Amino acid sequence: MSHDIDKYYGILNPGYGVRNIRLFTTEDVGAGRGIEIRYDFHGSPQYPARKYLSEGHRNALGLCIFLASARYFNRENHFIALDDVITNFDTDHRERLVNLFRHKDFVDRQFFIATVDSVWFKFLQRTFQGDPKWRFYEIKPWSPQTGIQVFEPPTSIRAKIITMLSDGNLFGAQRSIRSYYEEILKAIAKKLVVLVPFNEDGRWQPSDLFSGIVRKVKGTVIESDVRFRGGNPIGFLANLAAHENDENITSGTVNNLIECIDKLRQAFNCANCGRPIWEAKRQDGTFQCKCGQMRC
Repeated sequence: MSHDIDKYYGILNPGYGVRNIRLFTTEDVGAGRGIEIRYDFHGSPQYPARKYLSEGHRNALGLCIFLASARYFNRENHFIALDDVITNFDTDHRERLVNLFRHKDFVDRQFFIATVDSVWFKFLQRTFQGDPKWRFYEIKPWSPQTGIQVFEPPTSIRAKIITMLSDGNLFGAQRSIRSYYEEILKAIAKKLVVLVPFNEDGRWQPSDLFSGIVRKVKGTVIESDVRFRGGNPIGFLANLAAHENDENITSGTVNNLIECIDKLRQAFNCANCGRPIWEAKRQDGTFQCKCGQMRC
């Protein structure tokens, strides 16, 4: 079991100098007898965990122990329940945790994950979108009239907008367009490792993201692609603002705005192989599609 704990911890915290994690029984007797944790910290044997590991890393270690224990001791029921385990996890650790969920050790396990963190919930939705093995549900607030209600939410902002259109909520659909637009810009910027100006609160305007993307694709076919240029914030947001408070907005207008964003994203797919320009990262740090015809 110690081997698995060390393996899972390495997935969550690569390159931190913590290796060879192993459990051992203490020499105490009676009620004081228990289990402690040894590990190598940059090559030096250490214990206990709190000696060098931060609270966040100890929480990660605790999760690794729990997951390893679930494999070894939960032989009958092949499910694992996790309740808000990412409270002290930063963005990088949350992404690595997803890699842990996908690990081959857990292919025969069913995860039941509960959270009140909407950002984490949406991140999992986006990550496992299209994977039939993963299902996502929201619980509505309890009331004496309805009790607990569970429903399956849209898998993306775009799907949410389409649902609103189907329900006739045109004004609500239109108000979600900006969120969809920003989501696509952020996704592109992240995939291409786009540099943006430092912002203390960690929030960027669409113009910041788009400008960084423009610099990244300079000299490529994307730069002159009409679909890409149509997603320029100057024109797109001006068009959006013209309808922002229009209670008489039509479904055609909303669909046109959705189509503009869809085309912006499609501009990054190679016309030859159909794969995105960030399909592969080259040794020099640049990106290319699967066939290599599109590069940046």
